[in-house]
Amino acid sequence: MRSLKHLALTAAFATSAGTIDISAAQASSPAASPATTGASTTTANSPAFTCNQLGTPPKDARLYADRMLAAWGNGQRPQVGCYAIDQVVQFAFAERGKQVGSWVFVSKVHNNEEFFDTVTYRGDGGATMVVNVSLARAGSWDRIWGIALHNNSTGRVTTYADKLVRAWGAGDKAAALKYGTSTVANKLWSFSSGAGGGCWVRTGTYAGARGTFAVYECESALVELKVKPGAAAAGQRQAVIGANTFGAD
Repeated sequence: MRSLKHLALTAAFATSAGTIDISAAQASSPAASPATTGASTTTANSPAFTCNQLGTPPKDARLYADRMLAAWGNGQRPQVGCYAIDQVVQFAFAERGKQVGSWVFVSKVHNNEEFFDTVTYRGDGGATMVVNVSLARAGSWDRIWGIALHNNSTGRVTTYADKLVRAWGAGDKAAALKYGTSTVANKLWSFSSGAGGGCWVRTGTYAGARGTFAVYECESALVELKVKPGAAAAGQRQAVIGANTFGAD
């Protein structure tokens, strides 16, 4: 439970500051050379892309997060890599590709204790996205060190993790082993002393320096699944490689 709270995910909803469609950020996002993968790429007729082509990094956390979302929505993975650490980039494109959807700005919360600003957006169907932007690195690249999705936000990685939880809930270990390693399956079965039951609800998915995690809750119990985002998006076997359990089922 503490690991979830450490990202200050709930604190992100503390203050509302109006809304603005993220498409406005797309319209104002700096121009950049066409690219496909990596932080520096070339095409037949263009030089290598570098982050300097995006101009001076914004110091304001909201503008910084807006620029990252605009690049993500345009499918510009190298540009997203200028704004966010690698683990965030991997999850973003594994979860949704460039189908980011429509997000509107909700709030920016300053966290003095942890030295980051939390920028929150609301998406289709009430989904929320929380972006943590480092203050210590203001004026530089790679300031986005964490991203979280809540409230029924579903993509390829989260769908994959859901399938493991459903198999565990039904007591179908053979099916669970399609999605999680034997270590993960054994830990889940041990935690619930058998089938997990049908009460588990995914409350969030987040990516940061520790990796990508999908979080599920059932009454006072919590399970945190560590997922390899690229493998999950590709439908590979056993992409869930770790499990942390809290509370009592």
